Amino acid sequence: MDGAALSVVSQNAEFDIRGTWEIGGVANIVLQPHWVVPVDLSRWAPLYGSWYQQDQLGRAHEEADKAARDRTPPREQPDPDGPVAQMQAWYHEATTEPDQAKRDALFHKVFRMHIDEGPFMFGSVRDYPRIVIVKNNFHNVPTGDDLPLGGFVNPWNIPHPAITNPAQYWISQ
Repeated sequence: MDGAALSVVSQNAEFDIRGTWEIGGVANIVLQPHWVVPVDLSRWAPLYGSWYQQDQLGRAHEEADKAARDRTPPREQPDPDGPVAQMQAWYHEATTEPDQAKRDALFHKVFRMHIDEGPFMFGSVRDYPRIVIVKNNFHNVPTGDDLPLGGFVNPWNIPHPAITNPAQYWISQ
């Protein structure tokens, strides 16, 4: 399926399971939760993610008389006692938690839920090596060993230099 058609299928939540991009390393799980918590239509459990998104806007219960995929946008409330609702609650709490250790503990609960109640998704390869070519006079560029998890793989939605602190680069003449 081409990218344009996939976008339409995604926005209409016409899938329950689909292949998607890799989780190559998340720079900040609070800013990129959709890989592990359904918060929109873009990844796994799209109807539940859309429900969460509309709930934050105060519109989740609109069109309650319609079937989940007939609503605009399509959405379905997850079981309030189920794992998705619990992960969404932990994520929501993490978005307003100022203490980093407490935020980390909330996401640890999310990851533990994936382990104990999942799998909710599956993959095959993680953090494969990425070749980066750096000219000899360009200095202070970290190697994969210098970065968390050996470096990110394909963080297409985060500018690539940003993950390596380009303010520290320098060029010799």
